[in-house]
Amino acid sequence: MDAQTAIAKAEEARKQITVFGSLNVQVFIVHAIKAPMLFWFNHSRIVKLIDRKLQEPTMENTWHPNTHRLIAIRKEFFGHCTLTPPRLYFLRVISKFIVIMHDYDSPYTWMFRWCVQRLFEIGWDFDVDKAKMEESKLWNKVWRI
Repeated sequence: MDAQTAIAKAEEARKQITVFGSLNVQVFIVHAIKAPMLFWFNHSRIVKLIDRKLQEPTMENTWHPNTHRLIAIRKEFFGHCTLTPPRLYFLRVISKFIVIMHDYDSPYTWMFRWCVQRLFEIGWDFDVDKAKMEESKLWNKVWRI
């Protein structure tokens, strides 16, 4: 069995093993949860305040070295991501707020740092399946090597 077939079989097995892989649960999540949540998010006054009233975080208006790293990652991420405008807006506003909170609010900085550190400690699989991302058409095909 070649690698591609093995990967396809493993993916199919995953869908059958977990409740979240079943089609009816996926349809429910998309239509009953994600769609209304995106609609609410994109029409929320709080979100509009974050988007319009808070400056975009930049290297010049932030101080923390890890905030600068987050800004660089955010820029690179949105250079690749090709989701629909409502989804991109959601991700842009959320990531903007996370970067701002990281820069000025120490407890959030510590919590964020703790979460990232724990990912490494528990052996999080950081391997990105670039072929699947490219195949999904939601990601530009530009990869650093």
